[in-house]
Amino acid sequence: MKEMLHIINAFETATRGSERAALEAARLLQDSQPVTLWSTVRPAQAVQALAFDSGVAIQTIQPFAGRFPKGGVLLIWGTHFDPGMWLGASRCSRVAIVNELFNYGHLFRVILKVKAAGLPAPSIIHVSTLLRNASALDGPVLYPTARLAGMFAVEREHDRDPVVLGRVSRDVPEKHHADDPLLYRALIVEGLAVRLQGATVLADALKDRPEVTLLPENAQAVDVFLRSIDIFFYRTAGEGIFVEPSGLVVAEAMAAGLPVVAVRPGGFADLFVHGENGFLVDTQEQAYEAILRLARDPALRRSIGAAARRDACLRFGPAYAERLREILCAPT
Repeated sequence: MKEMLHIINAFETATRGSERAALEAARLLQDSQPVTLWSTVRPAQAVQALAFDSGVAIQTIQPFAGRFPKGGVLLIWGTHFDPGMWLGASRCSRVAIVNELFNYGHLFRVILKVKAAGLPAPSIIHVSTLLRNASALDGPVLYPTARLAGMFAVEREHDRDPVVLGRVSRDVPEKHHADDPLLYRALIVEGLAVRLQGATVLADALKDRPEVTLLPENAQAVDVFLRSIDIFFYRTAGEGIFVEPSGLVVAEAMAAGLPVVAVRPGGFADLFVHGENGFLVDTQEQAYEAILRLARDPALRRSIGAAARRDACLRFGPAYAERLREILCAPT
């Protein structure tokens, strides 16, 4: 009989990639492996709803009531939370940590807590090649994903006028680069419209531009929002502030058949074959040129978007579940 796999996260919000990726891992594995989801805090109602839709349930860890993972395999999905005081009593046979932040203080804090609890030395799973290389720690790369069925079903409109550039993210400053408003203004001059979900933090910089629609995060379901745009743009605040470790939203945009222009650095580089299934660039000027090229060429938007969806299907289809089982369930 296979060991129980305990997946732990702080299920605080339905819009953060960490929570959504942990839920997806549980959904994909539950038919072949006994899986239990645990939260270090009381899960947000929206997260519970996502879990219900995925056919999984989340239990809240309550150490003094004896409610915590016991035995089996412990998978700590993320390092942005404290696993808790119960680790030593869990007596788990194996431990793995999903490294998903450029914050090695957090990572090593969790590693040390696992060791101090007398548990086996944890294996490290990285959410991107960039993150693995930066940490200098061995371990497999497992790019995170959420449930993509709705994205694969999105039907694209390739001849919209004006062409709409868009993106979706959490509504926090570090998810946006300081130069993004200037880029959007330049593209508006070229006749594009801009539609951004999770971008009310840019309101002051763009309040005089009626061509820009700013929505709060989670205003629309992601698949619904992605139907309303033609080109997906992604860049975060950058080095010294915030570098995207992976970028689940980029995978979703590709699955929806959108041509994506993304600016390095970011773990999303793992998804791209530049010029074939998207455009991976280094500068503001290169981003501007790639977006204009796509805006002016409907056939190019169609071909790049089709290649993006094809590659997302290959990466996150049945092969992804097999990769999950290989990494998470095979003995170390």
